[in-house]
Amino acid sequence: MNNVITELLQADDLIFSPPKFNSRTLTNGIKVQSYVKHHLPLVQFSLMLKGGNKYDLRSKQGTAYLLAKLIDEGAGDYDNYQLSDMIGKLGASISVDCGNENINFNLLTLSENFEKVFDLLLLILTKPRFNDEDFEREKKSLLIFQNQIKKYPDFIASRLIPLFIFDESNPYSNSSFGFSNTVETISKSDVVEHYNKFLSSKNIAINIVGSFDEANVLSLFEKRFESLPKFTPIPQYDYAYSEMIGKQVVVIDNKNALQSEIRIAHSFPKRNLKNIFSNSILNLIFGGDFSSRLNQNLREEKGLTYGIGSQIVNYLEASYFNAATSVSTDESFNAVNEILNEMQKIKIDITEKEITDAKQKIKRNFAMSFETLGDAINLLKNKTYFDLEDNFYDNYTASLDLVTYDEVKKNANENLKPDDCLIIIAGDKEKILAQFSNSEYKNIVISDVEGNIIQ
Repeated sequence: MNNVITELLQADDLIFSPPKFNSRTLTNGIKVQSYVKHHLPLVQFSLMLKGGNKYDLRSKQGTAYLLAKLIDEGAGDYDNYQLSDMIGKLGASISVDCGNENINFNLLTLSENFEKVFDLLLLILTKPRFNDEDFEREKKSLLIFQNQIKKYPDFIASRLIPLFIFDESNPYSNSSFGFSNTVETISKSDVVEHYNKFLSSKNIAINIVGSFDEANVLSLFEKRFESLPKFTPIPQYDYAYSEMIGKQVVVIDNKNALQSEIRIAHSFPKRNLKNIFSNSILNLIFGGDFSSRLNQNLREEKGLTYGIGSQIVNYLEASYFNAATSVSTDESFNAVNEILNEMQKIKIDITEKEITDAKQKIKRNFAMSFETLGDAINLLKNKTYFDLEDNFYDNYTASLDLVTYDEVKKNANENLKPDDCLIIIAGDKEKILAQFSNSEYKNIVISDVEGNIIQ
């Protein structure tokens, strides 16, 4: 770690001016966020195409994920092996992944090879082959994955939160990978239809960081994207939450498991510029840091877990709060009670010192978030995803400082819901039910690994 960063981390009152990001809009409407940094001859590039898993049909969840897996399996005149060979010879990497809003095309290359590698990525984007053999292989792989994840209760517990938190009409209740029965119904024509529905310049945003000539790159983008369709309509949705009254316990049986995976979640106000910094402070104090209240209680004082954390999960149109840990199965009941007790306590009281310390930690983390190209591209993608103002990062620390004690306390009091929440426990059903049977927790159901209520 260099001396400048070390000094920043040790400062009592951190003053940090972030580097300048540039924003442009191409003539066809594509938004470009850029950051020129010449310390290494590298370029990192991200193209975000609307069409993520929230746009899947409910009965065909997993379509967008399959599209992301299939789209780089050959393009134009090249099959997958030829594409991989050309990319490798250029010392570059191209990957495609699927999020809830977007399908993301990622590129890392030497600066001198950027145009050549970018053209290969553009070929993948605009002229995928979508061969039957490749589709069947990727679909089979996803179905195998559906069976494999049944062995991982931590993954299952986290995966099912959106399914129970959001109303079934809410697209954020979709599973990224789908479920066995939904993946089975997906045909290649479904994937191609999904692709054709979203490929247009209106649905694309670009982020680029590293060592490049900005004027040349913008000119390149103008020329290469001019033949894209200009507009496709985006589906509109209802972003409703499920009605959550009381403590609703969902037990996922993992017979003979030695540990239980616990998730406690509830709806939370959608992220916006008014609450983002207060939310960050509140979460850091409660469970977002090693020194958080949750970790001090359940790990340091009670010895119930090796680690516990919380987060506010922010989608573009909805958010939810989640605390997560794993404990010995015999301690499931005690751990749930301790988490809920901490939620009650923080609703009542937060100290000025906790808020001051949290602000300093957030500032230091922010200063560190510009250290690598990967960090910088993530900041740009976050800015693009949430359509943040151009000066958002310029004003970051000042906006954080403006958050008052009363704002954080009000946030905790109004938005944490220990009495109306979802409690998911993946573990040995019989042992868990024995602990909860004679307690205040009356609303208890048994679910399979795909969220189907079976008892």
